[in-house]
Amino acid sequence: MNTNAKNANNRKAEETLSKEEANLWKTLQEELNSPLPVTGNDETNTSSDSGMHPLITFGLVAAFVAHGAIMFSLPPVLQGKGAPFLPTSAKGIGVMFRELKKLPQIVKKIQQKKEIRFLDLGSGDGRVVFRAAREGYFYKSIGYEINPGTYHSLHYLPTFDSIWTSIGSSYI
Repeated sequence: MNTNAKNANNRKAEETLSKEEANLWKTLQEELNSPLPVTGNDETNTSSDSGMHPLITFGLVAAFVAHGAIMFSLPPVLQGKGAPFLPTSAKGIGVMFRELKKLPQIVKKIQQKKEIRFLDLGSGDGRVVFRAAREGYFYKSIGYEINPGTYHSLHYLPTFDSIWTSIGSSYI
């Protein structure tokens, strides 16, 4: 549409409107046709709009703090330091071997004089392994310990005989 046609349409609109409406119409047309001012002091361009909302910032910081607290309070197992050492009581070992003797598979192998191996994963101080060796039902009793702290502390204890005596005397 050319400019003459636009002007003609505007004049027709002004004739049908009252004076007040015509002034509003003219002002509106001027504002629509004028370029928008770009200034650094505009109220819509404040530095607070460029950052995050304070509640979002607080929420993110709180989430990171909570995550860090959980990570640092995890047990040593999850931090790669091995399993915690919890010794088996003498009563617990006694019950375990009594129930083991009742298993038909074990009784059958004992009667057939088959070689049965006993394996204890996470053997700690070796109480269960020593008891399995004392029972005489097993061809070989082996214990593995995955906690390096427990392993090294028990590795430097006095000789095997003193360990055997202290553990063995509680079962006699």
